[in-house]
This record gives sequence, structure tokens and C-alpha cells, in this order.
Amino acid sequence: MNEQGHTWQRRFEGRPEQARAVRAWVRNLLSDCMGNETVRAAELVASELFTAAGLDRDAADMTVSTAGSRIRVYATSPELLGVIDTHGPWRALVDGLTDTTGSDTHTLWAGLHDTPANGASPSPPPHRRHPCPSRP
Repeated sequence: MNEQGHTWQRRFEGRPEQARAVRAWVRNLLSDCMGNETVRAAELVASELFTAAGLDRDAADMTVSTAGSRIRVYATSPELLGVIDTHGPWRALVDGLTDTTGSDTHTLWAGLHDTPANGASPSPPPHRRHPCPSRP
């Protein structure tokens, strides 16, 4: 299977208003190549990971990677993450929206697929879909 993929990374300051910037960044990256439901889920997942890893710290490095219909979102903190950071209230929400989640001492990550819900057609329609473009 030949799947094209891309990876983007950006640093966000550890301030509450940056969660909105994280969501907008993810939406901008994925909106032309993934379905609307998947983009909304990825936005929320990225925001939750940022909040857990970056909020009230100097910054968090956010990474979004795609390969075919797969998306992986990472939030990396320059500081060690504690138990509440890796297993806090965000975890149940992210687990419900994604296929896989994980963490180590500095990074939280989650993976999801762009799949139609309840057998419905994905949005945008498959004929308009294309691999995610390279964007800054």
C-alpha cells in the first residue's frame, strides 16, 4: 500500500488562549484532506493533549502526522509530565475519540482514522479528497 503522509510541528506557548490556536492550526492542516467529523475530533484531541502537556508550562511542541487516512497527534512538553498529566480527566475524552493513545515522560499522543460514522459518506466526498498538502 502506497500512502502519502506529511508531518507538521509547531511550538505553542503554555497559555490558555493557545488551546484555541492549536485547534485552528489542526483545522487548517486537515480540513482539505479529511472528513469534517475527523477534523473536529482531531481538533479536540489536539486541544486536550496541549492542555495536559503544555498548559501552565513554558510551551508545548505540537506535532500532527498523516499517512493515508491515519492521523497521529503529539504534544511534547519540555518538562517531565506527572501522573495527572498522563492520566488526567482528558484521557477518557481522548480515548473515546481515538483508536490509540499513549504517553511517556515528556509526550502525549493519540491516533485516529478518517472513517465515516455509521456507514455514512465521509465529508468531503471521496472524489474531492486528496492527500494532505504540505503547509507551514
